[in-house]
Amino acid sequence: MNMLRYMTATSFSWLAGPIAVAMELLNYTDRGRPWRDDFLWAIDWAGTGVFLTVPVLAGLVAADTGLTLTQNRRDLTLSKPREAVALLAPALVGFAAAGIVHLIFVIPYALAARPTSENLSEATLMLVAHLAVLGSFAVLGSFLGAAVRLPWAPVVAAVASPVVMWWMGRSSGLFSPFDVGGSTSSLLGLTLNQDFVLIQLVTLAVVIACVLLAVSRRWPWARGASLKVLTPLVALAVVLLLLQRTPDLERLEVVSSAPARQCAGSEPSICFYPEHRRFVAEVRQNAQRIYEGVPREVAQLLPTSLEERYPGGGVPDAPEVSAYEVLPDSFSSDSIPISDTAGALVTPWTCPQIFGQAPPPEKYFQAAQLLTQELLAAAEGGSNFEDPVRVQEFTDLFNDVKSCRIFDE
Repeated sequence: MNMLRYMTATSFSWLAGPIAVAMELLNYTDRGRPWRDDFLWAIDWAGTGVFLTVPVLAGLVAADTGLTLTQNRRDLTLSKPREAVALLAPALVGFAAAGIVHLIFVIPYALAARPTSENLSEATLMLVAHLAVLGSFAVLGSFLGAAVRLPWAPVVAAVASPVVMWWMGRSSGLFSPFDVGGSTSSLLGLTLNQDFVLIQLVTLAVVIACVLLAVSRRWPWARGASLKVLTPLVALAVVLLLLQRTPDLERLEVVSSAPARQCAGSEPSICFYPEHRRFVAEVRQNAQRIYEGVPREVAQLLPTSLEERYPGGGVPDAPEVSAYEVLPDSFSSDSIPISDTAGALVTPWTCPQIFGQAPPPEKYFQAAQLLTQELLAAAEGGSNFEDPVRVQEFTDLFNDVKSCRIFDE
């Protein structure tokens, strides 16, 4: 009881909880919550909260563990039969505090992002990986707290943690065991690679087990090196380095089939992904302003349907159907400029030259810009479509673009 009372009064690993609240809140409100209505993106975005919390968690645990090894705590804790438990207590307390806060923040994410049965299992795997990374850096704090003398232990832990997270958590094209997500753009069209998560969780379990083994043996460098502890740690470092060189093991992969869209309205109809429903009203308003501003003969040239597409997704296969994209800036501003809608209406989505390896010729960009400007002027009531010659010029150029003739040499 004396040991428990003493550690409660002097331990500060629990501070990882209140500090994690600040980090999670900062991440939750960042950039105006662009992930709203997209639950998978929301949970992936929450991974940045883990990235922000890790240095604080590791630093506090390292300081607490180092303090446990000082003379005052040594007398009350390490002289007891359960000395390994006393050494692990800071990591356990810090992990519990930060982990509980992270899970609590899932509630407001879910309320704002509307989870569905289709993405619930993927989001759960993401959260398990988040907790595994928090646990790994909690025990890493214990490791450094015993390996490095105070007051340098928390400094080393706080500096080393983000370096490790960046090096082995943000390596594009390579296996990154500490990857917790944090995407700043929609994950529509992507899915979680379950093979990646499985290997990630096994790797993190080995990390935690090896460090716990070292802790349970009371830190061999304090009593003389022990090959039984150091050997698995060295082997672990080699395995992690080899795993990180594994190519083509990405955390996210392209979905095998395109997500379903919903459609609303007519002339033109707007088809959208449910995750982006908040943009539909503005896209429709933009389209109506353009269609009502141009003369009838020009309106008949324009597509009868606007379908949302995501980067890398499919494109319309008929000229009467156009596509539009919700660009990254729109997620933060909650607004789709009318210029984006006008540009989508004149884009020849059925032309393969748009997506070729070589960029389209300059004359295409000039034509598309001219057509877009004409539609914008009509939407504002300032076009020259009263002149029949101007209408014919627009019609000829529009047909050249839509028929792909603009790309001919």
